[in-house]
Amino acid sequence: MLRKMLVIATLCAAGLVLCSSGDRAQCSAASTKTDVDLVVVSVAELGLGVESASPTNIYSRAEELGFGLAPAEVGPESEEYPGPWREVTQEVRDFLALHKVYACNQAVGRQSSHNSDEYLLYCTQDEKHWTSWRVQPATHKLRGPDKLIEGIPLPDSY
Repeated sequence: MLRKMLVIATLCAAGLVLCSSGDRAQCSAASTKTDVDLVVVSVAELGLGVESASPTNIYSRAEELGFGLAPAEVGPESEEYPGPWREVTQEVRDFLALHKVYACNQAVGRQSSHNSDEYLLYCTQDEKHWTSWRVQPATHKLRGPDKLIEGIPLPDSY
């Protein structure tokens, strides 16, 4: 299912984004993966000036265009994993070995700004083919492999 999504750039930093659902109750996190089409616009592109760009006016104008509030999970992941890249700790390496993840013999990580026990890892065996992983060693959670996240480039050293 593809839903049109609108992200107002000035609200991304605050974790606020807009979605095409007019009913805010429908904008909770889904239990299944849903493809979305994101569109980034400025306040000016909504037809608002600096003096009239209050959150109330932005929401009202967005609703006139058929959009409503969406959960912060829809926003940029680069804000959830702000960096910098760090060497992967032995605790994380042991966790990967326990779960038989061998694609991470070279890995760098970023800590989540939302959960201090969650890390985004970029892993490679050959410095050409990279995968992303999300690990939470304390709660034994592992997600991956996935493609690299748009907006979060490889570290400069690679």
